[in-house]
Amino acid sequence: MAYTLLSESKIRVVEKGLRAPKLISATLLIRTISNLRATFTLLEQGLIVEARITARSAIENLLWSGRLVQNGNEFVDQMMADEMKSHDRRAKFIMSSMDGLPETTAEMLREVVERLRAAPLSPKGLVASVVAQYSPVGHAYLMYAQLSADAAHPSIDALRRYIE
Repeated sequence: MAYTLLSESKIRVVEKGLRAPKLISATLLIRTISNLRATFTLLEQGLIVEARITARSAIENLLWSGRLVQNGNEFVDQMMADEMKSHDRRAKFIMSSMDGLPETTAEMLREVVERLRAAPLSPKGLVASVVAQYSPVGHAYLMYAQLSADAAHPSIDALRRYIE
């Protein structure tokens, strides 16, 4: 059904480009299809923890999709701000670990970081629990949190799954 929906949709990339809610919705659906295919492939191979990780990603897509349906352009703006915040965090890490790099490489990285920092930043990025709180499918967060605890992070529960 998802393939039919995507193939029959008439989504045009307009002046908003990747900021168009319909395009973001379509890409979230495509990502979800990919996550679910990976989940079933991993299950067939007996890789339970890894399958749970990709299932977690599919649920995260659901939370983002619900919020996107509810808040449209406003949520896309939050997604873009989150992306810039992520770039800023990585830029800070790069700047803190440039010791020992050749000067030409360090200078090139400084220029990239300066460009990243020129954009206005949100004070904080998107957090799944907050996205879920304002999403019409927010109840799925419980499953997301469980999969995060016992699959996505190297918790004792996650590691226990590797022991027979």
